[in-house]
Amino acid sequence: MNVFEMSELGKFIRKKRKDQGLRLEDLADEHISTATISNIERGVPHVNREKISYLMEKLNLDIDEVSKMLLEDNENMESMQLKFTAIDTLLSLGKVDKASRFLMNIPAKFISHHQASIHLLKGRAYLQQRDWHKAERELSDAIRLAERDRYAQKINLLALCYLDLATCRYLQYDLKHALQFIERGIQALRKDREDYQQVRYRLLTNQVTYLERSGFTDEALKRLNQLWLSLDSIQELSIILKMHIIRAKLLRKVKLYHDAIKCARKGIQLAVGSYYYEELFHLWMILGMTYLDLYQLENAEICFAFVGDLEDQVNSKKEVIRAYCSLSYLYLLKNELDEAERSANEAARLSDRHPNQPIRDYVWILCGQIEKKRGNWEKAARCFQQAIQIASKQKASSSLLQSYVELAECYQKLEKEEEFVETITQIYRLQKKLHGTEQLSPQWQS
Repeated sequence: MNVFEMSELGKFIRKKRKDQGLRLEDLADEHISTATISNIERGVPHVNREKISYLMEKLNLDIDEVSKMLLEDNENMESMQLKFTAIDTLLSLGKVDKASRFLMNIPAKFISHHQASIHLLKGRAYLQQRDWHKAERELSDAIRLAERDRYAQKINLLALCYLDLATCRYLQYDLKHALQFIERGIQALRKDREDYQQVRYRLLTNQVTYLERSGFTDEALKRLNQLWLSLDSIQELSIILKMHIIRAKLLRKVKLYHDAIKCARKGIQLAVGSYYYEELFHLWMILGMTYLDLYQLENAEICFAFVGDLEDQVNSKKEVIRAYCSLSYLYLLKNELDEAERSANEAARLSDRHPNQPIRDYVWILCGQIEKKRGNWEKAARCFQQAIQIASKQKASSSLLQSYVELAECYQKLEKEEEFVETITQIYRLQKKLHGTEQLSPQWQS
């Protein structure tokens, strides 16, 4: 009898004892103690089977009837597990409407035993629709009801809820709470559940991603190196690809460019022939940006050509905007200004459609740099003013500083002395605030 069956048998025995109005003490004797009865009712494994049979005899329970009940329950559990897997698969494919219809068709008699699982799937559906409030409400309900859910006793449902809550926060650019939810998920992990390793690796890879995004590069690289030791035992390709994406990105950040290229190319080789188009997009992007860092412009252009072909497969519009920014910057370096403008305009079009993306200021910086190259200083100044306005609202110090520096050059060329002095003053104030820690670089690539 497995752990799950022991748990269900224990619940059944406890219910029958209470139905008969008996206390633990009423059943205890020289052959069985109250502690043993309590262990049986709680489903503690490794309890002597003779003790279980003895207790059932005292309660006048037929072992054959109980076995039949457990068999039916297991068949129902298998059916529900299959349904939940089907719904989860539909959600991962982006088929939210079909998954929702599947959820609605689950028989009412099963819902009461699987409320936490259903709330988890509803939360994931709302997460796909980017309805953050409803997603967090459903996931919180799943956590609250986890102890009453029979399917939740087989899987790490609590850890999965925290993983999805972390994703929800991450997609809202709330990295602090995303990391906190990841920590809760790690603490909630149970080794005796069948999905332990899979959920653990997902939590750890997401933790590294959020650390990297939060600017904790050294800590992220340290944890990823620890996780990398388990690479051969990880079976889920999406996790392996994600690890290659993060590793290549971190290696690029610490200027180990050739190692970053090697890692990204390995990830691409692993992804070829799979349906992980979004992961392929990120790997080609990192590869292209690393070649840009090395000023290998032809190689970078080849990479960005692949990125363009994968654009429709990417959910994050911020990443697509970043791709157009990088391509524009590439053409700017090659002095192909018309091509640079076309890519920058495409980035601007997407950023206008998605105004909450924090990358919009850099789109305007690029547009200004293109106009500078053409000698259109007035037009360039207007672009940098727009970038300053956006960066100020978003409190993006790095892009704000870069915009002021670019604007100062425009005013100098236009011989606008008063505006030039005011802009230099703003640069001084901002630089003093930053203590000289920010670098001027193409930040959309970070």
